[in-house]
Amino acid sequence: MIPLSILFEDKISISMSKYAREDFLDPEVKHLAHSNKPLPIQHEQTTSAPSLIKMVLKVADLNKRKVVLEIGTGSGWQTAIMSNMAKHVYTIEINKGIFDKATERFRRIGMKNITSKFGDGKKGWSQKAPFDVIIVSALVKNTAVIKPWMKQLKNNGILIVPMLRRGQGQRLLAINRDGIRDLGGVKFVNLK
Repeated sequence: MIPLSILFEDKISISMSKYAREDFLDPEVKHLAHSNKPLPIQHEQTTSAPSLIKMVLKVADLNKRKVVLEIGTGSGWQTAIMSNMAKHVYTIEINKGIFDKATERFRRIGMKNITSKFGDGKKGWSQKAPFDVIIVSALVKNTAVIKPWMKQLKNNGILIVPMLRRGQGQRLLAINRDGIRDLGGVKFVNLK
């Protein structure tokens, strides 16, 4: 018999519960895994709050036909959640220490539909394009940075990116070929 609570959960919540957040955190912050706030991972980087991840994934509207590019692997928790919802997730991380930890976590869990790359995600991953969804996990201050990503989106694709907007601070934007949707204020570390 299926528990009644599962009938009312959405696919994002189910995917989030499949992988424990604490399994993607360093020992010194594991005790904070169930808090709804960003947590430090290392090298002055953070992993997003669960509520923000859920909002991003709701906008992304993933399914098993969609291919995702993630700029900024971070702890790998969001990556793992997306891999449960999408056909394939390509993820790029610029910090070698963070990249190595996340890649080891994917290997340990047995993730088959994640391809990780160590490097600068500002140029995207043209060899694997086009993507249905591109999710950026660091603050973009210059709109010129998004041009390569937009070129790597499918015609009906979406780019979800935190950007600094004059007079408004950091805003999470959903950008597609038809326009821009402002999803609200956020606080991300800078894109390197």
